[in-house]
Amino acid sequence: MATTRILEWLGRLYVGLLLAFLYLPIIMALMSFNVSPFYQLPFEWTTEWYASLWQNDQLIAATWNSIEIAVITTIISTVLGSAASLALFRHEFRGKKFLQALLFPPIAIPWLITGTAMLIFFFGVGRGLFAILLGHVALARGRLGRAARAHPHCRRCRGHGFRQCQHARGAGVEAHLRRQ
Repeated sequence: MATTRILEWLGRLYVGLLLAFLYLPIIMALMSFNVSPFYQLPFEWTTEWYASLWQNDQLIAATWNSIEIAVITTIISTVLGSAASLALFRHEFRGKKFLQALLFPPIAIPWLITGTAMLIFFFGVGRGLFAILLGHVALARGRLGRAARAHPHCRRCRGHGFRQCQHARGAGVEAHLRRQ
């Protein structure tokens, strides 16, 4: 009986801490509209901090750099990941297992190790937007290739033509492939 109460109390404490962890950042974001830079109460509404934010040229330039890297990384990673996924799925070639092993590490290796390895690598490449872009593409490419190869229709249609797989999507893959 006492054990049940302790577990119930610990469960409630855990849920309370979890909810605080989720909702406190929202309260902190609301505090950005306060006049006081030190979160002083009573709360007085202002947008002066956001007005000064738009005057910070370095921050705006950094934001545009981030957007530029995100868009370019998305495009390059989509093209490379889709091409690798299609090549690995549809064709048998020498070195296929090796290429699959090379594509997997960005998913399996912890971020700290990957980041440290990239930092060491980029000492030779140089720093700047190009180095950041290379790092982002290297990390994003593996995830897209894995996701594209894991599509259920692709696994079921292995060995059949692209048109057959497209037709099979509407009719049920097994039924369509059995007819042939």
